[in-house]
Amino acid sequence: MVDAVFLDRDGVLNELVLNPATAEYEPPHCIEDMKLFPYVIECLGKLHEAGYDLFLISNQPDYAKGKTTLDALEKVHNKFDQLLTSQGINFKKYYYCYHHPQGIIPEYSCECMCRKPKPFFLFKAEEDHNVDLGNSWMIGDRDTDIE
Repeated sequence: MVDAVFLDRDGVLNELVLNPATAEYEPPHCIEDMKLFPYVIECLGKLHEAGYDLFLISNQPDYAKGKTTLDALEKVHNKFDQLLTSQGINFKKYYYCYHHPQGIIPEYSCECMCRKPKPFFLFKAEEDHNVDLGNSWMIGDRDTDIE
């Protein structure tokens, strides 16, 4: 079995973006806004050197809420992945939940099994990648990420 570190993305690995319409900081919706925090590459490198496999688990409800498109979210993810891999950082798997119970896009507006704090993606990583959850960690910017 392998030990792992599960990380949230927005507000942990990359900067949030001020949305003028809501006056709130939100995940980036375009590649120009995808900016890693300055410490991220060094810290992820140290985790990898310590023997941890890296996994990302992130709620991405902005499509369900009608704030952006799935294509835009995919482009932001690709930019994020490129920023990491260009520095030698590789995640074993990215897990994204695109659902939200109060969304406006019907097929994405539901109580799903994959939205944090539910452990669906943790168990998926355990099953698919032989992760020892008892020797693994979750890092997030909210208590519910770790819950």
